[in-house]
Amino acid sequence: MAHTLEMTLSLKMDGLPYPGFPLSRRLQVDEVASLGYEQDAGAGYTNLAAVFTSLSVVVLTTDQALSLRCNNQSNGSIPLNSGGLVVVFDGAIDTATLLSVLNSGGTNANMNGILGGT
Repeated sequence: MAHTLEMTLSLKMDGLPYPGFPLSRRLQVDEVASLGYEQDAGAGYTNLAAVFTSLSVVVLTTDQALSLRCNNQSNGSIPLNSGGLVVVFDGAIDTATLLSVLNSGGTNANMNGILGGT
């Protein structure tokens, strides 16, 4: 069963709407998974999207600093600060290791969000 996801992104600079925003998008995906995951402190990279063959939606928040890797990336990562947010909407993440996270800090990291794809 297909699911329709809709996102509206509002962006302001100095309290005023930024040109071109708010931005609204709608996307259909075959599968959706809620993300409520706790990663142990010092754990290695963990694949968050093992049930998908491709991801087109990633919305992820975290309460601790994390490193994200997409598309089987083996060097480098996207560093995300505590309280950070990552949004990919209508993306094409489609390798064996779609999305993995690393918590190299000293405190367990709680992640919330949604994944969507096939």
